[in-house]
Amino acid sequence: MSTYLGKLLELKSIEKKLDAYFLNVQLSFEQDTEMLWQIDDYTAEKLKAITTFDEKHKYRLSFNSSHDFNQDQYASILAKTYRDCSEPLYFHCTKDYIDNLTAIKHIQHIDELDESVFTIKNLEPANAQIETVKALHEDSAHNNYVSRSSLKLIAAFAMISILLFSYVSFTFFNKISFDKKVLAQSIQQYNEVEEPVLPIKLNNGAEEQNPIQIIKLNNEFHTEQDKSLQLYVDNSDENVVIEEDTPKKDDIPSFDLEEVVTYSIPKGYVALTFDDGPSKYSLEIMEILEEYKVGGTFFFIGSNAEKFPDYVKHIKTNGYSIGSHSMSHPNMATLSSEEQENELIQSMNLLKEITNEEIMLFRPPYGSYKKELKDLFDGDNYKMVLWNNDPEDWSTRNPDIVFKNIKNTNVSGSIIILHESQAVVDALPSIIEYLQELELKIVSLK
Repeated sequence: MSTYLGKLLELKSIEKKLDAYFLNVQLSFEQDTEMLWQIDDYTAEKLKAITTFDEKHKYRLSFNSSHDFNQDQYASILAKTYRDCSEPLYFHCTKDYIDNLTAIKHIQHIDELDESVFTIKNLEPANAQIETVKALHEDSAHNNYVSRSSLKLIAAFAMISILLFSYVSFTFFNKISFDKKVLAQSIQQYNEVEEPVLPIKLNNGAEEQNPIQIIKLNNEFHTEQDKSLQLYVDNSDENVVIEEDTPKKDDIPSFDLEEVVTYSIPKGYVALTFDDGPSKYSLEIMEILEEYKVGGTFFFIGSNAEKFPDYVKHIKTNGYSIGSHSMSHPNMATLSSEEQENELIQSMNLLKEITNEEIMLFRPPYGSYKKELKDLFDGDNYKMVLWNNDPEDWSTRNPDIVFKNIKNTNVSGSIIILHESQAVVDALPSIIEYLQELELKIVSLK
């Protein structure tokens, strides 16, 4: 299982010491580790503008990031949580912040972090000498172990030591940062990679349509002022932030369906399908599929796609299969022939408008439909996708039960129906690992 999936990064406070900003964070990985993360002033100010630290709310730093190539602007996400509610907050940041965030994402052990940037808090902090002097002073008031003149001498020595330590650390840090950048440029100056860019809404209402740009790896962030782009969203939808290590479409295994109505696929294959999105769980599900480099098929409800069109576009752009789950999730068997057709065509056209691609897969809600609906598929290349494995994840919030229900079935050749929920997000890594242990090929349906 990928180490990334087991990491949580909680932001506890933002501190300023000796004219430098530090994030006080707790990294949950192997064990809970609190540390100070030195960051640039620009990113610190952006985070301060969207955070209010109190006893009610918690903040989790997302490992997602984006880069607007035209504006040379980076952005990331802070998840603000209260009980079971979570609100994504988008903020501008620097490339240095993204690089260090990526370093945390990929470490195998906590001691791999750069000590010039991250300070583990269980080590004695730089100002511990002051605390020691203070303790000595309080103790002397009762026991006369240390004279006042001795305390003054110790305090003076401590302050001189701190100033000297700060100067050396600052000089050393700048030297390290400069050397790292020079080394990166010398190694990567001739390399080019495809880097996905967030579809960004501009202040004038226009939208960047091309989500993929070609950039040089040594292209450094040099802008420290806000650009004209607007990353914050209105109440009807949310922008998508795309990670730099998004897999290419060709890397995702798939299986081409041939029948008009399909319940299963050949032995040796298995298809994970996800109904009722897009939702706040869609990107988490996709990220897990990406981590394991397996396929997945999303059946989206039209009314939800209208609320979260960027989620639809993002998932499709990254090579995962998308199908319609009707416009409003009715029982198709209770509708007239005209109403069935409207549910199908309206949802298909909406998804096509969002993705700029034809949508050919359809899953009727509850697996229920009339013969007239099937007749619409004949000759039009539409494919109706049903299932032969239902772990009944809709009936529980317990991920262990979801996984157990799958494990207790014959999964080879199955189309597994799942629904977008926290239980499915939590169970998905175990499900994928179990299927891979059986040497099954986990595919997207086409």
